[in-house]
Amino acid sequence: MANGSPSRLVSEPDIDRQLTMLHERERRLVLQALLHQEAVTDVSAVVEDDRIETVLTYEHSHLPQLASAGYIEWRRETGEIARGPRFADVAPLLELFEEHADELPVDWP
Repeated sequence: MANGSPSRLVSEPDIDRQLTMLHERERRLVLQALLHQEAVTDVSAVVEDDRIETVLTYEHSHLPQLASAGYIEWRRETGEIARGPRFADVAPLLELFEEHADELPVDWP
């Protein structure tokens, strides 16, 4: 911070959108999986709990929101989830989380 004003990064509207998207643990898990691989075959490869209610929450809420933001490409018909055209926008935050994982709460992500 120079002269008491926030840095450009912190004051950018895009960072607000990214942090809002990363607010939900379920969305972080999907994006974190894609940080290490180009695509996953379906949501059950990411979720910790593959009960139908959990999968439906991903399919009706989290995956559409991530797809709408451009962070993922989700093929509803096949269930495949891949990096979206704007994945690179959020990747630095995901990498930062990983680099500082030992400083984050135990139940993170």
